Amino acid sequence: MIEVIADVGHREAVIRLARQHEALDIWTGHEDAEGRQAVRILVPVSHYPALLDALEGRLHTSSTARIVVFPVDATLPRVEEKAGEEKEKSRITTSREELYKDVSQGARLDGNFLLLVALSTIVAAIGLLENNV
Repeated sequence: MIEVIADVGHREAVIRLARQHEALDIWTGHEDAEGRQAVRILVPVSHYPALLDALEGRLHTSSTARIVVFPVDATLPRVEEKAGEEKEKSRITTSREELYKDVSQGARLDGNFLLLVALSTIVAAIGLLENNV
């Protein structure tokens, strides 16, 4: 599920993009005091990356727009799957945003990493001094 929070003027464009990418369902919230409105879009996994790219391209100039992605475990009533979609379901799909978040968390320089590097250096130095490499 993708939630787009943007100025009311973007609402129709967001809904149009969602329909172009075969959204299963679209919900709109009420306008808030700042003139922003939330649009929630339930989209099949196969259309998810393309819709995110389209939304980002449409809203990148808006400083108040935000796109929030929610994982969906199940929906009721169940969505009827087409015959070809079962193969797609077996593939694991990860968006660029999720991948970037995971990689950036693993690439941080923190105390654990520095401690392990220091201990590894000590072990390697002892091995070299003992001629036991």
